[in-house]
Amino acid sequence: MGRRPTEDDTYDYGLFLLNKLLNEQGRSLTDFPSMPMFRIDWDAHVDNPLIAEQLDYDKAEEHQRAEHNIALFND
Repeated sequence: MGRRPTEDDTYDYGLFLLNKLLNEQGRSLTDFPSMPMFRIDWDAHVDNPLIAEQLDYDKAEEHQRAEHNIALFND
């Protein structure tokens, strides 16, 4: 995608995941006519943009913060 996921992307991905769960039971969203279908083929994306967004942090800064907080622990 190359951009930050929108609320619609999150909704669409949720529908995609729901459909995958239904597929495990031999069903799909198409079995429920009132349910919308996902628009994006999320399997085609190498990286899940929603997870990628959560993993996009400064590892060195997080390590430094962890070291600082560990030093504050009681014996």
